[in-house]
Amino acid sequence: MDRIATSDALFKRNVVNEIIWCPLCEGEKESAVHVLTSCYVATVIWQFISSWCGLNPVYAFDVRDLLKIHLTCGVDKIKQKALQALILTTCWCIWKARNEAIFDNKRVSVNRI
Repeated sequence: MDRIATSDALFKRNVVNEIIWCPLCEGEKESAVHVLTSCYVATVIWQFISSWCGLNPVYAFDVRDLLKIHLTCGVDKIKQKALQALILTTCWCIWKARNEAIFDNKRVSVNRI
């Protein structure tokens, strides 16, 4: 819903004068969808997660896709809840890395995330 305070959303609300590049990959404009789904760093992390869980590769085109993956993976209810928790935690870790890159000038490391 474009409520997360990324530079893209802040620019649309006339809060900032310019859109900054994604602090994780520095290859695209920063938006919530990009940071959590299409950023190179995020896609590598989602592939690690899907491999670790023994699932088909995760392809998310929107944040809503990420939030619904646990419903379509073909596992029982207990594993669905665990997968949902893992996805939410991973989103939080990606966002935390984004904040550390912006506010603390920390270098992004896929392995650390």
